[in-house]
Amino acid sequence: MLKKFDLNLVKVLHALFEDKNVTKAGHRLGRTQSAVSNSLKRLREAFSDPLFVRSGEGLEPTTFAETLRQPVYEIMATGTQLVAARAKFDPATARITYRIAAPDRLSLPIIRPLLAYLRGNAPMAGVDLVTSDRENALAHLENGRVDVVIGWFDRPPTGLHSEFLFRSNLVGIARADHPLAHTGSVVDLGELLAYPHLVVSSAGDRRAAFDVILGRKRLEREIRLAVGNFGLVPSVLGDSDMVGVYTREVANELAQAADLSLFEIETEPAKLDHYLVWSRANHSDPAQMWLRDRIRALSISERVS
Repeated sequence: MLKKFDLNLVKVLHALFEDKNVTKAGHRLGRTQSAVSNSLKRLREAFSDPLFVRSGEGLEPTTFAETLRQPVYEIMATGTQLVAARAKFDPATARITYRIAAPDRLSLPIIRPLLAYLRGNAPMAGVDLVTSDRENALAHLENGRVDVVIGWFDRPPTGLHSEFLFRSNLVGIARADHPLAHTGSVVDLGELLAYPHLVVSSAGDRRAAFDVILGRKRLEREIRLAVGNFGLVPSVLGDSDMVGVYTREVANELAQAADLSLFEIETEPAKLDHYLVWSRANHSDPAQMWLRDRIRALSISERVS
């Protein structure tokens, strides 16, 4: 039946309940008197009832029309709420949980400052952080499990909205007295691959971004240990000959947590472009637009630094 019924007529019916006058209802709706009269005629035909009859005080609803009053008011109230939610988003009062997919290496430069900003500006907003590699992250986005993806991509994913955020350089890190930490120059791949590596893999497959880069050169590294996050990295690197290759932001944080030293590696394969990716379904949502704006602001600071 809804295929045949014009839902715009519900607004006319509501206005007639409120004003009990065709002319006044027209003013409320921004329509002419004849247009409202025509809509009332269509309503009478649709419900096979006069709906409103003339009286000394204007139009009075019929008994049947009174049975429609509550449903009509509920429809209008729901519609008003939907429009209001779309038109305005107040982070200070919003109760919302943002679902973000990102590799563990972005917890320090992006996620941690984002959480700090939310505490001060959106105190009732929560975050579900899904630590994931880029392939699984995009799958989560497409099936609606997450709202946005932040991560490294060679090029923007197709079929989704995306924008460049910042570029990270990869650097080496090892214990302070490690031979590579004292070369005094850029370490080439041959020197770097002569030592066993500690890999942090969000996917749990013993591979990270640097392995993809090495694969393009038909090179491999000896992975002595693979872990899912950076929690163990400072202590393990500090007590072994293993080396790590991570983004500079993460390496700086790790070096502060233990007696570790950073060293430069070949620059040509050592850059990661990070993108923000979101679905078409979330593109115009005010709450999601606000989140993306904040992530952009944090990423600009990463570009500057």
